[in-house]
Amino acid sequence: MANGRAIYIAIVLWLPLYPISAESQLVTAQKLCIFSAAQRLPNIPGLSITASRAKQGVTAAEAANKLVDSHRLRPLNDVFDFVPPGMVPVIETPGWDRGLLTEWLASKIKGSLLVEIEVKAAAQDAIFAFICAWGRLDSLAVAPMGMTR
Repeated sequence: MANGRAIYIAIVLWLPLYPISAESQLVTAQKLCIFSAAQRLPNIPGLSITASRAKQGVTAAEAANKLVDSHRLRPLNDVFDFVPPGMVPVIETPGWDRGLLTEWLASKIKGSLLVEIEVKAAAQDAIFAFICAWGRLDSLAVAPMGMTR
């Protein structure tokens, strides 16, 4: 996992230095999302990644809904800056309108992908799925969707 983190950091540091096309931005986003999702795999001795892919087709609303469900608000706001200034302490109180948070976040998401990582561990094959979303390519958020097979 340490090598994946080093590659992720190298890509993030290199990214702002060069103007890139929309197609190469998508390829870069796919790689960053796969690396970030791989870091969230369960810590199982002997687990090995056998395949990975990132697919389009996740809407900003779907991604926002999953991210709001699976993240603490402050770190998520650090990535997307979606909560109006001064509102963070207010919206952390119980009973706040989750739908409004999801709507605010969806408006800041510039892209999202479904990441699937195939693994083998304990003589079993499995696929773990994640939602990955970003506002800028130098910051993204990943939410686990669980094991799909």
